[in-house]
Amino acid sequence: MERRKVERLIREQEFVLEVEVEEVNGMGDDPWSPAYSAADAQRLFEATQAMRSRDWQRARSYGALYRLEPVVAA
Repeated sequence: MERRKVERLIREQEFVLEVEVEEVNGMGDDPWSPAYSAADAQRLFEATQAMRSRDWQRARSYGALYRLEPVVAA
């Protein structure tokens, strides 16, 4: 089983939350598919709920929160 830290991005309108989780390869029947621990899956779910409810304070507790701005090309 191989474990590695990865960043997952959760986008809600013009905001993006970067959440660090541990990906585990070689679990279950399909050794090629990545999986998350139950705790990391719950963390991603809660972070998504915070983003959907626009609770930026709570969302920031899960990772780095960014606001996206379009680039105007001249």
